[in-house]
Amino acid sequence: MKWITLTLICTGWVLFLLPGCGSECIPRENRLLIFLDQTDPTVFEAIRSNATQLVNKELRRFFPCEPCLGGRLKVVQVRDNCQNKPLLKMGFPALPNEVDPNGILPKDYQNFLKGLKGFQLDSMPTGFQKTCLYEPLCQELTELTEGQQGMGKTQVVIYSDMLENNGDRGTSLYAQKNLEADSFELQLIKRFKLVLPDLKDVEIHLVNHRNTQNDDQVRYACSLWKAIFERHGAKVIGPKAVY
Repeated sequence: MKWITLTLICTGWVLFLLPGCGSECIPRENRLLIFLDQTDPTVFEAIRSNATQLVNKELRRFFPCEPCLGGRLKVVQVRDNCQNKPLLKMGFPALPNEVDPNGILPKDYQNFLKGLKGFQLDSMPTGFQKTCLYEPLCQELTELTEGQQGMGKTQVVIYSDMLENNGDRGTSLYAQKNLEADSFELQLIKRFKLVLPDLKDVEIHLVNHRNTQNDDQVRYACSLWKAIFERHGAKVIGPKAVY
């Protein structure tokens, strides 16, 4: 019995003295992308209020003060030239293992929270003629998911009517009303020479400013995009309406 007790004590000391044993943790990083597609300027005030409220009030739960947890947030708006304009891009590194949520927070984390509190989404200029979705969204999702699988939570909030109106042929894909998701995606890949990344463990929220119950084309477009995202492994929530 004494031999067993002595063995357990010695084993405990060995584990305690091993470098990092019992004190190391794997750094994680929660990532969130808020993607604002060109939309009807007349309803953008509602979207601006919704998106700003999300950034200002809701993200503390998504980026909690936890040991070994870092965060990355990006808010991007697609302009009329189909190029993305980052409106807010910030983050904080993985917090120390001994961080105390009720104590003095690390400076990086304090600055991150101040950035969230001070964010206000600007008004959208009027007169947009295009809705650019697939190309800029592919680029943002590729950047968002790079090296992320299994290392934290990844969410995307897309404010869009989910229509691809980039050019004269933009709406023709939806006009057919008989395309399956795989055929629809193949046409997009052929047109833009881009492929969506692996979206496993990514949660995508669709927020639509149109009434999907009364607009057949928008409802059809949302169903196609939802199926495409799910084909790449994402969990899709919505569309939720914003008026």
